[in-house]
Amino acid sequence: EAAANVVEEIKKAGGQAIANGGSVSDARGAKSMVEDAMKAWGRVDILINNVGTNVPGGANQNGGVHRAGRR
Repeated sequence: EAAANVVEEIKKAGGQAIANGGSVSDARGAKSMVEDAMKAWGRVDILINNVGTNVPGGANQNGGVHRAGRR
């Protein structure tokens, strides 16, 4: 509900927004975010992961998902 409220605020201010409950901590969640953006706008110009976590042995240190491919 909080995400939907933020989307509405952005739209009322003239912007565009969608909400996605996926998590960037796993590949499926990250993929669903990109897929939703592609459905809404037809392309993704830039991705910024601004989660702000610092977990020892996290995804980047273990060779996890950290780079997006081009479509």
